[in-house]
Amino acid sequence: MSNCDHKSCAKEDFEEHLGKLAAAAFLDDEELIRVCQNERVGPVVDYRSPLNAVEVKALKTRDLERLRGAYRKQTDSGLLIEVRELEKTWFVTLDGSAAAGERSQYLGAPSVRSLADKLGPLLVELEAQGVDDYYAAGWRLGGQVAALVHGGSCSVAEIPGVGPGIFLAALQYGHSRPHSLDRAVRDRVQDWLDSDSSKMVASFDGEDGLRCGVLVLPPAGVGFTMMRSLSEDFPDPTSLPTEPLTLPKGLDTLIIVAGNHAMRFTPPDLWTRMVLHP
Repeated sequence: MSNCDHKSCAKEDFEEHLGKLAAAAFLDDEELIRVCQNERVGPVVDYRSPLNAVEVKALKTRDLERLRGAYRKQTDSGLLIEVRELEKTWFVTLDGSAAAGERSQYLGAPSVRSLADKLGPLLVELEAQGVDDYYAAGWRLGGQVAALVHGGSCSVAEIPGVGPGIFLAALQYGHSRPHSLDRAVRDRVQDWLDSDSSKMVASFDGEDGLRCGVLVLPPAGVGFTMMRSLSEDFPDPTSLPTEPLTLPKGLDTLIIVAGNHAMRFTPPDLWTRMVLHP
């Protein structure tokens, strides 16, 4: 797979593997090989063939990555956040829709670190009132809890072997059905191109072949919502965005991958789409 003996070059992560599959399919190129990352000083492409150079990146949002990082840090030390005054186990899910770029009445990401200090006392009040779900609380307490969990869930649950406290469950994401693939995919990809594509473009310096970028959408957060748009809202492979992308100088074509759905844009306005079969 690699044209060198470095272990780091031979290793392929999930996004790179999926990106290579998509590039090989769209470009009809089975000669793509892994490029040695020590080939030169500075960034280099991930794959190359006699005709094409391919660089793979994952689309991530800063707010969502910070939220997921804080969540992993907390869950690595235990799912239960102990709050001394609580007498029951509260099952809590944080909503990451706003952090993933979905429509939400909240901004940014909910704070994992504030759960014990800020959410804990509110849950103590709910217990004192005999309330087992914040949806059943009065507007003041209910609104405060909702703001901390960003509209996620927070209710008493009996979990075998788990004592009183805040039991932090998985993150949840909402999905609002878009009216077009321009809104669902094209606009979000353009935002990434405008703000975070510089490293991708820099990798193509000195490349003679077609410069193909591949943007892989992770299966959580913004990737999950875009994947749902392609698989549920617009499943027909002939459904395409109507507006073109503006690619940065140094990038000839861009492939977007969400699960087994993939689209390619080539200037000035050519969109194509396929279903991948790994």
